[in-house]
Amino acid sequence: MIDYPWLQTTWHRLLTQVESDQLPHALLLSGSAGVGKRELAKALGYYLQCSDRSELGACGECKSCLLHAAGNHPDFVECYLEDGAKQIKVDAIRQVSSFIVNKSQQGGYKVVIIAPAEAMNESSANALLKSLEEPGEKTVLILVSDSTNGILPTIRSRCQQVPLGAVNELEAVAWLKGRLDRPDQAERLLAIASGQPLTALALAQGEALQQRDQMLKELFELLDNRLDIVTASVRWSKFELLDSLDWLLSWMMDLARYSQTNNELRIEDSRHVFELMAVRLTPKQLHEQIMQLSQLRSAIKAGATPNKQLAIEGVLSRIVF
Repeated sequence: MIDYPWLQTTWHRLLTQVESDQLPHALLLSGSAGVGKRELAKALGYYLQCSDRSELGACGECKSCLLHAAGNHPDFVECYLEDGAKQIKVDAIRQVSSFIVNKSQQGGYKVVIIAPAEAMNESSANALLKSLEEPGEKTVLILVSDSTNGILPTIRSRCQQVPLGAVNELEAVAWLKGRLDRPDQAERLLAIASGQPLTALALAQGEALQQRDQMLKELFELLDNRLDIVTASVRWSKFELLDSLDWLLSWMMDLARYSQTNNELRIEDSRHVFELMAVRLTPKQLHEQIMQLSQLRSAIKAGATPNKQLAIEGVLSRIVF
């Protein structure tokens, strides 16, 4: 069973396909980060391999489910990015291909999950093509993606597209309230997380929210001429660069909406910052900032390793000038 109410419609649609023997051999689950795509993929894989499944999902008690619980099901492979890696390498996909051509050890479905699918480079994607074209009997490949534009068209065309739509805010808030030490923070966290419930929960459980609040406070001080760019860059260089860029990019995009919607905001604690930035940045300059931040973020995800402090100084110098 999938424990995310906003995914229930998609979940039941997939189960219907399984039970009517209409599930294709390759699926591409796509949508925003932080909505549960990977969890949905795993739940479907468990369901396919369960010997006593029901309309609720895998039973949790059969031999297959116990193997999953132990983390060593022989017919289930997850291909993820290695720690610190920017790409899923061709060797990892070749191992997937070897797994696919072998017989099922448990006599049921073989399942492969690849996430994020856009992390495959061209060589990796090409190595996967043959498996997509000739997957073998009772083999299901589930690709998971935050951004399908980064996946080769030849890969996308061989998968059934399963886009996960926008998360219902009321469902997400209710779900969050049941999992937070401070349920009254659910709406704020969901807004900060751009409507992504799992991201919101992670913010409450880690240090990212403190990073965000520190950066927002210091960005205001920069704009108000109470802090210099070098000092801020030194402080922010202690954070993961991608995390810092994500916050900055989200604020730039929020500022664009703020300027176009009669100063409406998703979250009020950033209004004082946006009022100062709106004076400094013309719509053209704001668009350029969004494009440059997006390009820098994409380059880093593709493997670039810029000096963190210098990269942050460059970004801030274009915002605070």
